[in-house]
Amino acid sequence: MPTQEQITEFLQKLLMIVGGFAAGYLGAWLACVGFDKTIVKGKSPDGLHKWARRIGGVLVALVVAFFLFRGGTGTGNGGGGPDTGPGTGQPTSPNTPSTDQTPPTEKLPEVPVNAVPVHVTVYAGAAVEGGSQKFYAIGDPPGTKVDRAAVGLEVRVANRDKGKAIIVYSLDDTANTSTSSFGELKAEAETQGVSLMSKADFNRLRRK
Repeated sequence: MPTQEQITEFLQKLLMIVGGFAAGYLGAWLACVGFDKTIVKGKSPDGLHKWARRIGGVLVALVVAFFLFRGGTGTGNGGGGPDTGPGTGQPTSPNTPSTDQTPPTEKLPEVPVNAVPVHVTVYAGAAVEGGSQKFYAIGDPPGTKVDRAAVGLEVRVANRDKGKAIIVYSLDDTANTSTSSFGELKAEAETQGVSLMSKADFNRLRRK
């Protein structure tokens, strides 16, 4: 059964169609009058006027009806289909993490046989004097604090005189891989074209 709202909406659409017919009827009449005055310079047959007005009204009414009813006149009360599909998948909660995905493991660079470790200790926070930019100490055990340029020089010397250099870093208690000092060390390694790895990873790979 259509609802009161649906009946009201249907009647409103009918009134709009009637209004479209009236507008088309009037428009066709005005067109005929203009045709008489500008084209034939006289009075065209009355029968032509009547049919033109009727045809104009019907055409406009049809156009209005097309736009009003093209979305359908159904009541929108159709029931949904049965949810009894033969699916075999297990239901999962949208917040439950997938268990069939293993996190990607970071692949460590290979250590060449002739690799020459350039040991660098990274400092940050209270361990660095303000404005000194001396975040690093070279050697194992570490020496005095130096800047990034000194690390680059040590790498170039190792490449020239000893073999293939590789920067092996250790972190001070106040430094970590998110500090700016470590970021600069990483950038220096990329500039020099050498590998960068932690001391623990370096020792583990050398034992293989």
